[in-house]
Amino acid sequence: MPEISVETEVARGELVRIPVRELRVQRKLRLIYRKEAGLSHAARAFLKVAEAVATERAGRYRFQRES
Repeated sequence: MPEISVETEVARGELVRIPVRELRVQRKLRLIYRKEAGLSHAARAFLKVAEAVATERAGRYRFQRES
């Protein structure tokens, strides 16, 4: 479960964090934008970083531009 979704309950002591070393959680992140609209400087920088990380860690991450 993403920590951000229960951070209030953890802070209040209603829930506790139990790390599980063997558990690997994978999730897909996507950036979606209108083709007609230009990207902001921040969005272009994010795409550049995402592509660099995907290239650096080939096999673990996949960066795919849609045409």
